Amino acid sequence: MAELTARLVSSMNSKTIAQVKESTKKHLRKKLESEFAGTLHIVPDGRGKLLITPDNLSTMEVVKENQSLKWELQTLKSASVQDVITKAAIKLRSTIKSRDIPQAWPPEVKPESECPTIPESLTVFLQYLLTRTNNPDKASQRV
Repeated sequence: MAELTARLVSSMNSKTIAQVKESTKKHLRKKLESEFAGTLHIVPDGRGKLLITPDNLSTMEVVKENQSLKWELQTLKSASVQDVITKAAIKLRSTIKSRDIPQAWPPEVKPESECPTIPESLTVFLQYLLTRTNNPDKASQRV
């Protein structure tokens, strides 16, 4: 409900409603339940959050999706370190190759603003490899 409330507040703010009443946030669940009584189900997930599901979502769809996600999770858990490294390398290589930039001969000196940029995925990979974090501070930016 917190995510839904945050979406409501941001939507209202974008529509020039500067202040959202606390009562609006507080009673959102009751209003949803009264408005969509037969079509929405709000149930606790067992971890302190609420799940909102539409009535037209069949049990079979949920079971199939659950099994698919369980299989995917099991596959990812059982993947060897070598497989993970290989997949990361393949992904980085394809990202770099997709940005293939033709090189002129003889090389020309260009201003830095015209130079090709490093792909974001490669930057994140190298930052984590060198600093063990995705949010490097200014000192580690020099690395």
